[in-house]
Amino acid sequence: MPEPDTPPPSTLHRFDQLAWGRCREPFGFLGIHPDPDGGWVVRVFLPWATSVELRAGSSRIDMTRVHEAGGWLGRLPSASGLPGAPAYHLAVLDQEGRE
Repeated sequence: MPEPDTPPPSTLHRFDQLAWGRCREPFGFLGIHPDPDGGWVVRVFLPWATSVELRAGSSRIDMTRVHEAGGWLGRLPSASGLPGAPAYHLAVLDQEGRE
């Protein structure tokens, strides 16, 4: 699975659109979606965050800030035998270290 810190140009363009308030379908891009390389990709837009951790079951994955305006990306592996996207939540820290 490729590293999330080198997103394709189309991903960066979509984060640009979000930052400029020009994204017409943000939830078609943000959230969890099938990853073309297998598994799942999670994209969030949190301009104020200093770190974002993706939590799914017992997995704890540090998301990577891939856009200077606050675009974050993380990847989850496929859950074998389970249909659909896995449930997840985020642990987000701000500049003062508050979650």
